[in-house]
Amino acid sequence: MNASLDKTMEAKINQYVDANSRRTIKSVKENFDKVIKSYPQWEAALFDEYFFTAKIAGIIKDAHKNNRPVHTKEISSAWADQIKLSSESRQELIAELEPLVEKIIGRL
Repeated sequence: MNASLDKTMEAKINQYVDANSRRTIKSVKENFDKVIKSYPQWEAALFDEYFFTAKIAGIIKDAHKNNRPVHTKEISSAWADQIKLSSESRQELIAELEPLVEKIIGRL
């Protein structure tokens, strides 16, 4: 990822979240960058930088705001919603994506 895109993402997140959420999002983003390199098929399926900025950061912010954990199914379902998966393949792909999401978010 190029530095200007990273700065743009960081500025967008900083605009909307508190310091505690920012630290968590930054840590998760670092994990995301490391983990996604091993799964190019998911990045090609739009589980990518844009999805992180547009969806994952917001899910983390909402979880912090409401003092609740982030669930892997919540992020996986948001991805399925983004690409408008039909019900027949939706559950299968969500289940396939959840272990990857667990590697990215750890124990939030």
